[in-house]
Amino acid sequence: MSFVHDNEIKSYSVDLENKQIIFITKYENKNIVENTKIIFENVTASEFKNVGSDYQNIIFDIKVYDIYEFLNDCSDLIKERKNWGWPLYYKDESELKKALEDKKQKYYYLDDVVGMFGFILASKCTIEVNGDIKEEL
Repeated sequence: MSFVHDNEIKSYSVDLENKQIIFITKYENKNIVENTKIIFENVTASEFKNVGSDYQNIIFDIKVYDIYEFLNDCSDLIKERKNWGWPLYYKDESELKKALEDKKQKYYYLDDVVGMFGFILASKCTIEVNGDIKEEL
């Protein structure tokens, strides 16, 4: 389990120009308060569901998989969005696989307890707790 278990998502931002997605989360339990920043770098694509502001969005974990899991798990989505250049422009699946490998992409799955869940294709994820780097995924 990473440092994000039971954290509430307070905000997230997408910086398309710098290819980053940043989550700001908070964990509170008795006398423990942790403000966490989750930074995804070199982002190629993402997909989030159940994003809402009228309820809590609690993270269970961030799981890291290789690109083959993404190609398998999201094959229907990839085929459906190919003509719109998602997750990037490619001729066939072997070209997509090679391009994602060349970009050193990983498949990060944001698992939820309640609320928001989804995935990010990125080359790196850094978790900072109260300003200190605690984990790199």
